[in-house]
Amino acid sequence: MTSSTARTLVVKYEIRNATGSALATSTAYTNQAFTAGQTRGYTSAFVIPTSLSAGTYRVDTLVYSADWSQTLLYRNDTTFTAN
Repeated sequence: MTSSTARTLVVKYEIRNATGSALATSTAYTNQAFTAGQTRGYTSAFVIPTSLSAGTYRVDTLVYSADWSQTLLYRNDTTFTAN
């Protein structure tokens, strides 16, 4: 993630079913203070629950204002297959 201005944000990653878009799991990083131009990487370990079927899933990246009132970024990322 890179912020063009100094601000506090929420960075959220979601694992969704690629065909039906059902949410499988998510992780949110709240109160992330960025300086102008700062780039930050996030590493999250996700486990697809065994109650879900094998298939194609995707990681969505979302960025919200600190109070969750504005969606600043919603990006559908790479798909992957869970067996």
